[in-house]
Amino acid sequence: MQSLNILRAGALALLLGATGVAHAAGMRVVPLRLEMTAKGGTATLELTNLTPDNMGVQIDARRWQQDAETGADAYEDTQDLLFAPPIVAIPAGKTRTVRFRLRRGASADRELAYRVYVQQLAAPPDDNPERSTLAGGVEVRLRLGIPLFVAAIKPIAPQLTTAAQSLPSGQSALRLSNSGGTHLKLMQVEVLDASGKPVAETSLSNTDTNYLLAGSSSTWPLHKPGVNDAATLSPGAYTLRIKSDYYPARSNNGFSADGLTTRTLDF
Repeated sequence: MQSLNILRAGALALLLGATGVAHAAGMRVVPLRLEMTAKGGTATLELTNLTPDNMGVQIDARRWQQDAETGADAYEDTQDLLFAPPIVAIPAGKTRTVRFRLRRGASADRELAYRVYVQQLAAPPDDNPERSTLAGGVEVRLRLGIPLFVAAIKPIAPQLTTAAQSLPSGQSALRLSNSGGTHLKLMQVEVLDASGKPVAETSLSNTDTNYLLAGSSSTWPLHKPGVNDAATLSPGAYTLRIKSDYYPARSNNGFSADGLTTRTLDF
C-alpha cells in the first residue's frame, strides 16, 4: 500500500479561526457561515489560493434538515440556490468570489437551512514524476461544508426547551428541543451542581452536530468535565448553562445578549 506522503488542503486538519475564516494548507475560505435576509436573498463566498500553483474548486449545495425526533442531519438535492460559477479557477495567490442567490421565496416564519460544499479539485498529473505531488503517495484535498441560512419573512426566535434523561447504559443525557423558527449553534453546554461546580458537559466539536435547527430535537449524552468518561448524575436539582450563537439585542426567550442561557434541570 502506498504511503501517505502528502496531506494538502487540510481535509483532516482544518484550522477554523474565530474570525469566520478557514485556513487550510492551500486555501482560505471566508466566511464560514453564509446568511441571507428574507428580502435580499444573496450572499458571497471568497476563496483565496495560497499556493504557487493554479487551483480548481467545485461548488455544490444541498438542502439541510434534521429529524424532528432524533436531530439526525439529512441532506437532499435542491434547486433553491443559484450560484456562479459552479467551478472556480483560482490563479496562484489570487482570490475569487462566488455569489449565491435564492431562487425561491423565503419561508413565512421558519429559517431555511442549506450546506454549501467547497471541494478542491485534484491537480492534473505532472509529467515529471519527481515533481508530482502524487508520486508514491495519496493527496487529500479540502472538502468543506459551510452552513447557509435564509431568514424567515417574520422570524421567530429560538425556543429552547430542556429535559433530563437517562440512557439505557445509565449515562445521564439532555434532551434539547428548538420549537422556534431560527437555528441554535451550541458553543458550550454545562451542568452545575448546587454549589455552582460543573459536574457534566456535552461533547462539542466543529461539526454539523453542534446545530439545533428550527423545529428539531436531539439527545446529548453527558460526560464528566474535561474527560470522555460518562457522567451519571444523582437525583436532584441542577443548573444547566448553555452558550450559543443566538445574540439578541436584549434578553429574549431566556437568552442574554452574549448568547448565554441558564435553566433549572431536575434529574
